[in-house]
Amino acid sequence: RCLFFALLALVSVLLSGTLHAVDATKIGVVRFTALINGYKRMQDEQETSIAKRRELQKEQASRRDELKRLDAKLQQHTPGSEAYNKTEDELQQKKAEMETWTRREAQKLLLEETRIIRRIYDDVQKAVTEIGRKGGYTLILKEDDFDLVGTRVTELKLKVALRKILYVDPSIDVTEAVLKLLNKTYAKKQTG
Repeated sequence: RCLFFALLALVSVLLSGTLHAVDATKIGVVRFTALINGYKRMQDEQETSIAKRRELQKEQASRRDELKRLDAKLQQHTPGSEAYNKTEDELQQKKAEMETWTRREAQKLLLEETRIIRRIYDDVQKAVTEIGRKGGYTLILKEDDFDLVGTRVTELKLKVALRKILYVDPSIDVTEAVLKLLNKTYAKKQTG
């Protein structure tokens, strides 16, 4: 009989500890796309990237114009003549230079975009960690709020497969708090 009460007391203690642990769990969710779209640094990086792409498009157009000019010049010469051969060599050289330049610039853009994504993600990670610690959160999840409208079947399947959270109670959404911290921290870096 004493053993029964001892077991009952042990089970009671274990259950109360488990219930206490469950009560202590605090979960938050960040709507990732909304966070990224509202982050001022991301907006600035996008503007810079768009400006850089426009600059590269102008340079590419200028190089194409040069190739067209050389091709037109080539057509004015008699095939096999010294002027024809010289212009043809120059045209081939400019084509090779353009191909090399295009590959190099595309690679540079890709590397820069990779760096930007890493920096943005690091910023988000730090802000979420700070909000999590200050708010006493046990876990903060990333909700991938993909737009499922108007996508092709394969793209839709991928987005559905990647989506892990189907419902979030708005009361646990910490997106605005994280966004406010991100933008505040970024503004300080810009002025300081």
